Amino acid sequence: MSDRRVPTCERADVPSCAADARERIGRAVVSAVIALMLGLQALAVLNPVLGIVKERDGFLWPFLDYPMYALPHYKGEPVNRFVLVGVQADGSERVITPAELSMSALKYNDGPVASVRSGDRASVEAFLYHYPPDARAALVSLRLENRAVRPEAREADPSLWTVVNTVSLVSGAEGE
Repeated sequence: MSDRRVPTCERADVPSCAADARERIGRAVVSAVIALMLGLQALAVLNPVLGIVKERDGFLWPFLDYPMYALPHYKGEPVNRFVLVGVQADGSERVITPAELSMSALKYNDGPVASVRSGDRASVEAFLYHYPPDARAALVSLRLENRAVRPEAREADPSLWTVVNTVSLVSGAEGE
């Protein structure tokens, strides 16, 4: 048997007992938070394999949706590159860049590209607010194209390009 004695809280030791209790509770809370963080990190690592979280809506941020957990691209595999193409009334087409909409590439992909992909005409029109007014007036539709590229290729390969969706900007057009 050990001769260590477990201290008891007598009337004289009440403040030290309260401090010990606060310290034990504090350690338990910190331990629980650390365990939660490690569990969420494990979920982020295992999610691509197990498919635990089906939607990528960011509710486990900052543990999911990091580029470091994105699927890899292998040599020879095309990489998606989405481009908005404005179709004008005369039939001519023009690529609409993020700079022309006064936004970064990230906002471009999360904003107008996502809106055209989902077919949300109202959102598309809101994003065109920063587009030059004369060019905006000439647009009849926006087309989202996936102009996939192979990083090792020296030239673009149009055979990899596909149309993802088109949103009409003209009232009364088909599909309205």
